[in-house]
Amino acid sequence: MVAKIKIVKSVTKALNYNENKVREGTASLILASRFGCASEDLGFSQKVNRFVRRNALCQKTSNNTLHIFLSFSNQDSLNNEKLQSIASDYMKRIGFGDQPYLVYRHDDTANPHVHIVTTTIKENGKAINLHMIAKRKSEPARLAIEQTFNLIPAQTHKRNQSHTILPGKPQGTKSDIALAISYATRNYRVRNLDELNAILAVKGIFADPGLPGSRRAANNGLLYYKIDREGQKYSVGIKASSIPGEPTLKNLQKLFFKNKLRVAENSKSREMLGDAISNSQNSNLYNLFAELNNQGLQVKFKSEGQNPMSSVALINHASKTIDILYPHQATDQALIEKLGNLTQKVRHPKNTQKNTPLQSSMNSGNVPVLLGNTLLPDNKSEGIALDYSESKKKKRKTP
Repeated sequence: MVAKIKIVKSVTKALNYNENKVREGTASLILASRFGCASEDLGFSQKVNRFVRRNALCQKTSNNTLHIFLSFSNQDSLNNEKLQSIASDYMKRIGFGDQPYLVYRHDDTANPHVHIVTTTIKENGKAINLHMIAKRKSEPARLAIEQTFNLIPAQTHKRNQSHTILPGKPQGTKSDIALAISYATRNYRVRNLDELNAILAVKGIFADPGLPGSRRAANNGLLYYKIDREGQKYSVGIKASSIPGEPTLKNLQKLFFKNKLRVAENSKSREMLGDAISNSQNSNLYNLFAELNNQGLQVKFKSEGQNPMSSVALINHASKTIDILYPHQATDQALIEKLGNLTQKVRHPKNTQKNTPLQSSMNSGNVPVLLGNTLLPDNKSEGIALDYSESKKKKRKTP
């Protein structure tokens, strides 16, 4: 684990940095300590005012805000709960356990990391001593946490950071792909390439193993592409072995195998979909997606060639699992047929065009594309920024 502490004068600037990342879909607030309510119930003004009121208790101290950065190896197994525990332990060890603080998880680099914003002013109006805090408090805390949580040591971490993407630096196709894969494999228990592609598609990435019988498929090769909103490739294929972290099919299969052992066949998502369809009462696909989205279940169709629904991906953001429904499986046929019937009624409340984004995507190219919730705000995706949003109509120029 790597820990860095920055003393700043403006709490608003520190908060804005993290909140902008949240709005961009590359960060999420995972912990609000001593704010009196759950993190999801906090508005920006509430966050700012909590710190401003505390800082006002000591007018003579201008450097009253800490912006802390904790970075980890991409080999560390870290979910939000573990990151919350690590952040809380770290804050206690450096003497800030009783201070109000916010913990943001960022997914804009290849390495998992969190940002913590807190105040140096205590409840009694006195300032916490920051003299050599990095050496006196942070370094011993870092070493202890590495042992307690069985983390990759900072020295090893630094040696393996040659491909780390730092905030603010330009990112190319390889970097974008590495970030998307890192996010998908850290946050979801993917068990095969189809499940991985269900998450990557949200980030505009497609992992292509090649057509059956092709040289690439025979050699277990894997190319990564960027795809547009219609699921069409628009970048050159990037070899998996050249991407940071080497997400080759061979390496991914090791992860898939581990996840298969951890995650039993998950029928809950299928049950949620079946119940929603049964209760739809002649509703359309938009209303069905809205109901499922509120329950944390995201539905994505896979369009391949002339088949608009060659499979259906169910992304469960609560259990962090993905289920794929296939028409050739007898247990899935009925659900897919019912979904197919609902697609005939797709209408966006604010869009009266005959050709909706979902319908146009179903009729596009041969690239397997996973679509779903194209008609909805993604309010349950925990930091995933949907790329398949409805395109704005271009205004016609008057002659």
